[in-house]
Amino acid sequence: MISRGRREYNGAYMHVHVLFFFLFLFWVFFWFFLFVFGFLFNFGNKVKMCKRRNLLVLSWVN
Repeated sequence: MISRGRREYNGAYMHVHVLFFFLFLFWVFFWFFLFVFGFLFNFGNKVKMCKRRNLLVLSWVN
């Protein structure tokens, strides 16, 4: 009976751990995608600006 209770407690503990792990994973992926999309948006703007001035190589150097 005691071992069964401990096993249930461990199961609940693992459930909380998995929940926090998925929450952390979701948070990391959210910030990662935010950063990537922001970087791509800025890079697209740079390329657009430099295409207007025909200075694509300068944008790559910078």
